[in-house]
Amino acid sequence: MIRCYAFFNQTMPTPELRRVAGPHRSVVSRRINDQLDHLPTLSVRTTLEICVDDLATAQAYAVRLADQAATVLCIEEHVLFDEGLDENSIKGVFLFRRKPDMEVAEFQNYWRTQHGPMVLRTPGVQRYVQCHVIPESYDDGEPAYDGITELYWSSYAAAVRSMASDEMIVEQASDASNFVASDSVEVVLMHEDVP
Repeated sequence: MIRCYAFFNQTMPTPELRRVAGPHRSVVSRRINDQLDHLPTLSVRTTLEICVDDLATAQAYAVRLADQAATVLCIEEHVLFDEGLDENSIKGVFLFRRKPDMEVAEFQNYWRTQHGPMVLRTPGVQRYVQCHVIPESYDDGEPAYDGITELYWSSYAAAVRSMASDEMIVEQASDASNFVASDSVEVVLMHEDVP
């Protein structure tokens, strides 16, 4: 699935964002008060994800949202794990850039085939999604980010425990240096608005 993923630094009204999405399925997420202390936090307050079937539609939404949003990315969604969510689930949105010496295809392949299976061992994760920036996005220069990881947990406490696990702070943090640019990771914890 392709998504137009827009990040807003201000709180945006859900009805207004759903109108922007029109007939397409959309997800609006809002920043929660509690954030992770040990990672750089995005100033994002609201996100809008518009799910479409083709790149041209995603790009049209990106153009439409470019003036309002802080960042807009067209991404391809790769769901690696999904045991189901509930209304209290917390979503961690991790944005990052690839290592400067890596080609986009090499970066995306490593992330999906080498790093992805490590994340599946992280305790407490309900859902894990990799959002790969569409290769055509590089035709006009470098996008703000090369990828977004979405991790979901049952609660903020579950997120804190998961982020403090050996699987996260030892295994995954060590491996990230193989494909992620140093000091490029930013994160925000959010809650999805249920339509």
